[in-house]
Amino acid sequence: MYADKGIILAIPVIALITCTSNAFFYGDSAEELCLSLTAVSLWIFVKNIKNKSSISDKESVIIGLLSGCVFWIKFSLVGMYVGWYLIFLSECIKGRKVKVLLHTTLYIALGVVISTIPYIIYFGLNNSISDWLNVYLIKNIFSYSDADTTYNLIDNIVGGIYSMIKHNAYAYYLCLGSIAFMLINKETRERYYIIAMFLAEFFFVYIGGVSLFYYSLILNLFMIFGMIFIFRILIRVRELTFITEYLQILSYMFTAICIIASFFLTQNRYFIGVDKDELPQYQFASIINEEKNPTLLNYGFLDGGFYTVANIFPNCRYFARLNLNPLEIYRIQTDYLRKGLCDFAVSRERIDLNNYELIAESSTYYDVEDQVTYYLYKLKK
Repeated sequence: MYADKGIILAIPVIALITCTSNAFFYGDSAEELCLSLTAVSLWIFVKNIKNKSSISDKESVIIGLLSGCVFWIKFSLVGMYVGWYLIFLSECIKGRKVKVLLHTTLYIALGVVISTIPYIIYFGLNNSISDWLNVYLIKNIFSYSDADTTYNLIDNIVGGIYSMIKHNAYAYYLCLGSIAFMLINKETRERYYIIAMFLAEFFFVYIGGVSLFYYSLILNLFMIFGMIFIFRILIRVRELTFITEYLQILSYMFTAICIIASFFLTQNRYFIGVDKDELPQYQFASIINEEKNPTLLNYGFLDGGFYTVANIFPNCRYFARLNLNPLEIYRIQTDYLRKGLCDFAVSRERIDLNNYELIAESSTYYDVEDQVTYYLYKLKK
């Protein structure tokens, strides 16, 4: 839509930048999982904006479905949809297109409802709809956010910019290139929509007052416009007709080069070649599973995978330390151990409880530079 087909060479480069940035740390983040959902949505939005066409009923349902999926994965990632809808709303109000507004909104809402049905069924069958909504929405919204003043709001935005520069620098500069590309774009309507979507996504990601290193990964979605900007400049400066002529072989070469480069540039390869029996999770699981129907508590740190490997369903509501209500979580977890309600406990620090004894410890890499030691405690009989 914005460049000739040679721009396809940008795809492996975008993948390389995304998968080797600090923001991709470990992978498997909500941001990573939502990239494909938001990418499809962005394509639908831009296609209609570029072609000056109205979003169809089918596309409206798809947008609702995708945005609903993103919302229930991590609601702070829906900013792009909000940005698009605000411009769409203003256009409909300005053009007095109330019927179009209501019609499209209803179809989008239908898609959101469809995406929500599986959750209602699952939590309904488990008699836990109130827990689902209370923990996911109420506690996350009111216990996680720090943006309660104008000063905090500005501080959070600045912190988000700093975090993105530090952990996702190439994406940051390409996103700046995307904004520059849109600002000089003659199509004002496209400019408003795309800049609004980017800024709304950024705002939603960082407004909560936390700037964790992986938050900016979702913004890599907007790198494509920066790539188009660079590609257009290169085409103007030099005659690069050979790209189109040899596009197929160049695409293979670019993909191969980026895959090889990603292996050497990623910080997530340090477990390649490590036998699973060398990992604390498997070492501890072999000990824990000697007991019949054992119970386990991941004490004082984020879920370290010990439940999964040992195939144990936690018996404590606060199965690990979370970023919500940390003092309450620590108090309840400690109370569980004092009462001897768990057969085993795994900790990153030595714990001093008379009814538990240290039976194993093991160290591993927490990331490419840092090591962490895990301690396995067993309830005294």
